[in-house]
Amino acid sequence: MSGPSTVMPLEQAPAPSNVGHGIKRATVNVDEPPTKRVRALMDDIDAERAAERAAWDKEKAGLEKKLEMSEETTEVYKRENSKLKSRIKVLEGAEKDNIEWQRIAHGYEAEKKIAQDKLQGLEADKQLAESKVQELESAKSSLEIELRKTKRMWASDYEWRMHWHNEWRRQRDKKEELEQVLQEENEEIAELKAPAEAYRKIVEIVNRDRNKAETLQP
Repeated sequence: MSGPSTVMPLEQAPAPSNVGHGIKRATVNVDEPPTKRVRALMDDIDAERAAERAAWDKEKAGLEKKLEMSEETTEVYKRENSKLKSRIKVLEGAEKDNIEWQRIAHGYEAEKKIAQDKLQGLEADKQLAESKVQELESAKSSLEIELRKTKRMWASDYEWRMHWHNEWRRQRDKKEELEQVLQEENEEIAELKAPAEAYRKIVEIVNRDRNKAETLQP
């Protein structure tokens, strides 16, 4: 192969802060056979993909417990998508700048396909997260409906109790009013009976005296 022996680092977008730790980046030696370089590149991508996938699976597992972080998670997906797209552009630029990429185009296309598949996987994860958010929002809405129903039932029960309490007070007041009227009528009857009772007693006294007088006559 022509050209000086050169070792170039693989250009790529930086990995997210929570993935890719401990993975040694592959280097491309233009003096090595293309198949060996492709294999090294593929192994590196496979290891990175496995590490990133494990990190995303762990984040997805905790998503339901962290609904308040859904917007932040969506932003992370967007940033990751942007990084992957930038990485594809870098690889496309490397293909144009280095003629050796023409001889390993099939390897490049495989990596590009892997990156695109990962993009699709992240989009599916994003849709799943959004679906979970919608489900939780729906459950929240249902709970709010049930709460309103319960509050209406409490209000209805309170109104029923107040109605019968007011009715009891009204009947009590009516009874007290009738008792007062009855007492007044009894007092009036007593006043009307007083002269007749006095007259009856006078008659009794007169009759008693008359009977005495008749008894004492010879």
